[in-house]
Amino acid sequence: MKKTITILLIVASLLIILDSIHFGDALIMFLFAGIIPGTNLQLNPEQTFGLFTISISLIVVYFKSKTPNKTHSIKIKQNQPKTRHLSHV
Repeated sequence: MKKTITILLIVASLLIILDSIHFGDALIMFLFAGIIPGTNLQLNPEQTFGLFTISISLIVVYFKSKTPNKTHSIKIKQNQPKTRHLSHV
């Protein structure tokens, strides 16, 4: 119970801090216009597209690597030689 309350209060504090620095507005401006928060710099459309492409690719690779590849493990098991039983002499 204490852990749940602590996590809830930390999340609430984080939301209050992010709201006070207008994080939502800065994020929307970055996504739609390419304006880097806290600066007067603006990315051109090619740079923004490249940044989004790289970030989406990294996210897909991260989640793809978490899923087990069942076909690979089946092929390995099929290619292994069968065990031999030695007869007693």
